[in-house]
Amino acid sequence: MAEDEKRNCLPDWSGDREVQYLIEKIIAQAENSKNQWRKGSTGRKSLDNKKGQLFSREHLQSEVSRAAEILEEAGIIQINWSRGYRGLEFDSLSYRLEDMPYFYELYQKTVDSDFQPRWYWTQKYRALVEEELAQIERPWIRAYYENLLSQAESRNIRERYEKTAAYKECFRGLDKQEEPIYKRLFSKKFLRDAKWFEKECQGYVVKQARKYCGRIDADLEEAEMSDTEILSQIFIEEYAQELSVKGPLCLEMKVPDGTGWKYIQTGDWFYGATLNSEMLKNARISKDQPGLKRIITIENKANFVSAPYQEDTLYVFSHGYFTPKEKEFLQKLYCVLKGQNICYLHSGDLDYGGVKIFHYIKTKIFPELMPLYMDVETFEAYAAYAEPIEEQKLEKLKKLEELLLQPVIDKMTETGLGIEQESFLLKGEGNL
Repeated sequence: MAEDEKRNCLPDWSGDREVQYLIEKIIAQAENSKNQWRKGSTGRKSLDNKKGQLFSREHLQSEVSRAAEILEEAGIIQINWSRGYRGLEFDSLSYRLEDMPYFYELYQKTVDSDFQPRWYWTQKYRALVEEELAQIERPWIRAYYENLLSQAESRNIRERYEKTAAYKECFRGLDKQEEPIYKRLFSKKFLRDAKWFEKECQGYVVKQARKYCGRIDADLEEAEMSDTEILSQIFIEEYAQELSVKGPLCLEMKVPDGTGWKYIQTGDWFYGATLNSEMLKNARISKDQPGLKRIITIENKANFVSAPYQEDTLYVFSHGYFTPKEKEFLQKLYCVLKGQNICYLHSGDLDYGGVKIFHYIKTKIFPELMPLYMDVETFEAYAAYAEPIEEQKLEKLKKLEELLLQPVIDKMTETGLGIEQESFLLKGEGNL
């Protein structure tokens, strides 16, 4: 029988529950197999029933056998009857992979009109991901899509396609970001709803950024960053990026009307100054920094605020990990001061996160960085304020290698305890 004639001769089984059941079983077997689902597959396959697994209280043996005979009569399956039980029990149902288009069409007509076979969704999915890769430039987003492309033959490909399509505009927007942008402004600009990113995309984006930024961009110690810090690294801000400093720093600030530059000395503000994102963007660091002898980065706000003003010391509040723009600004400061006799110090928590932040600043911003109040002597002096380190972080701490902090790392792993930097203020000590 010709193929078109065969298709046209297939009866309407929309009211036959058991015929629909067998069609669904055959399709499920093909769709979940390694190769049967592929378009243009050939050969014979069998739906096994040697243990009677196709029969149940809902699908009685007699009714299923009747349905099998109907499909056999239509010429799209062959019944392999159990020996000696012809007409009663069967071992399997054989079908040709060349006939899968008929099964798909029958399924669409009788069970699910929206159904499309796996090969269809695989083609759509692959085309979608390749379209995004053709325009995406950021390495971490490309890595995300390259991984998606490697999953193009997954069994749950329809769900993957729908999920990938749902997030594509978000990742396109992230790829375009060169400057920090408020989270809700980003959402309105690229997703048409100011709250959509936060409600529907943020968790997924953070998860992918943790996975792929850490592999592509060595600047990201991604496993230790909070969600907010991760978003900052990809230029999505919950609030403006602000760099808090205290002490002498000579800057030239661009005048808004473009007529020139205004000289600013932050040392005039004895209690500290905050440089917001626009100031960081429109400031340049003066070549001369008279009187500056020390730069101390401080992890926690209370310790930064409590640090006494000193004419030769610039304190910088790190709030954990510096954002990209803050890091860029401090790197420029380091370049200006290079070759001068400047002492770079960092004070932070005596725990896993504190060690990681020290390492981050030393490797990414100030190569000559030395620890301040991050030693065994300080640990022992404030041992009364120590708290147990989480087991997972303690195991990570044991694997860390940071030469300048190794003695205190060993002390922390030996005791299983860590000390928050704020504890240094409880005795009225810890002056920087």
